[in-house]
Parts: sequence; structure tokens; C-alpha cells
Amino acid sequence: MVRLIQQAWDEPARKSLENLIPDERRGRVAVMIDRYFYDASTIAGSLALGLLLFLGTTTLLTPTQIYIVYLGLASAASTAAIWFALRLRAHYEKSMLDWRLARPRRKSALDGIEF
Repeated sequence: MVRLIQQAWDEPARKSLENLIPDERRGRVAVMIDRYFYDASTIAGSLALGLLLFLGTTTLLTPTQIYIVYLGLASAASTAAIWFALRLRAHYEKSMLDWRLARPRRKSALDGIEF
């Protein structure tokens, strides 16, 4: 089910976002988005869940405490994601007006022909 959601919704959304990036930078940004961020977040999430499970099995935390910590981590992660999305949106709105970041215009084959 997770693979279905990733390939049907997440991956096309990321590729659409990458199409907004100028051609010169698209490759580097795509590597960061597709590989590094995805892998780093998977590793960090797995380590956090593994630590919670370990603390639960060693009876340092009760199941209720683990539940509260888990919800706290999820709330913090979602709040951070919303904050970063708002910052990204504000920066993108400003960059649309910057001529240095504008996508270069390609010349048409018909530009040199006079009618």
C-alpha cells in the first residue's frame, strides 16, 4: 500500500515540482529531493521508532508514555513540515520576480524566417 501511494501520488508531485526548477539546477536539486532528503528522513524516523521500542521493552517507559512521546514527535515533525512549506512558498513567490532565476527562453526555429 505504501508503494502504491508513493508511486501514484508522491512521485508525480515531486516530478511536477522539479519541472519548475531551471534546467541548469534541476539535476542537483532532483538528487537532493529524490535521494538525500528521502533517505535521511527514513533513517531518522526508523531510529526514533527503534529507540521508542527499545525503551518500551526495557520497561523504562510505560506504553502510555511511549504513546505520548510518539504523538509529540509526530506533532513536532508535522509542525516543522508546515513551517518549511510556508517558508518555501514565500521564497518561491519572491524568486518569481528575480530575473536571474527566470527560466531562459528558448529560441524557436521559426524566429529566423521572415514571412
